[in-house]
Amino acid sequence: PSHIEVVISGNVPSGAGLSSSSALVVASTLATFAIYGVDVTRNDLALAAIEGERYVGTLSGGMDQSASILGRANMALNIEFVPRLESKPVKLPEGVVFVVCNCLKKKEKAVDASLYYNKRVVECRLAALCIAKSKGMEVEGVKTLRNVVDVIIEKEGKSMADVIKELAEFCKDSSTSIAPTLVDVAEILNVKPDDILELYFSDRKVQCEAVLKDSKNFDIWKRSQHVFEESSRVQGVLSAPLDGPAFGKVMNDSHSSCAGLFDCSCEELDKLVGICRDA
Repeated sequence: PSHIEVVISGNVPSGAGLSSSSALVVASTLATFAIYGVDVTRNDLALAAIEGERYVGTLSGGMDQSASILGRANMALNIEFVPRLESKPVKLPEGVVFVVCNCLKKKEKAVDASLYYNKRVVECRLAALCIAKSKGMEVEGVKTLRNVVDVIIEKEGKSMADVIKELAEFCKDSSTSIAPTLVDVAEILNVKPDDILELYFSDRKVQCEAVLKDSKNFDIWKRSQHVFEESSRVQGVLSAPLDGPAFGKVMNDSHSSCAGLFDCSCEELDKLVGICRDA
């Protein structure tokens, strides 16, 4: 067919943090492939959906799309993107129940992406660059915190778990009461502030330029501390079976970190979490 006419209907509330945009992209990608008779694996479908969501202007990751396509009923899913997309179902502790709720606080991530959603991506890349520079590493080619982890593992021969814990402590110790400005970051990297966009964000220039222009401070140390500590929590769950209460503590710690370090919660959601904890 030369074109496609579609009607879209769904019951996932938009802007509620429940992956409505990924649900729409996955459904659209799957429908388009079906209409044109494209035969793809689940992994290829997930990769296409991941790339597709970035066309709306967000620096989207791939967790939500991958979970939608690769998930299994009554199982958690461990998703890896390095060196390639891989997933593995993970059995949940007996009696664990997930409650999916809407706190009714809307956040359209594509509307103010330069101040929130996309900014977190930029902050994490700036953190990776600053950590690499502080550790005496070459910063060329560093785009993610995982890049830093892999270089240290190769250089020092340590386990991933040990490296992640050390980097979490490094970020915690580096954190300041006032988040660094772009000038502060440029000083760490030994470059001019005006050169940061071209040097380190040429692959996503349009979105990142808006972030660097609209923001004064970049909380790179708190953001990266959250990422490393969250990774440690995931590895802990994967390495040893947990009972319900122990798993619940991991999830509580995760939310506290999301709220306090990554700043991706809100008053309404925190209150809803509190109600669930007290139930």
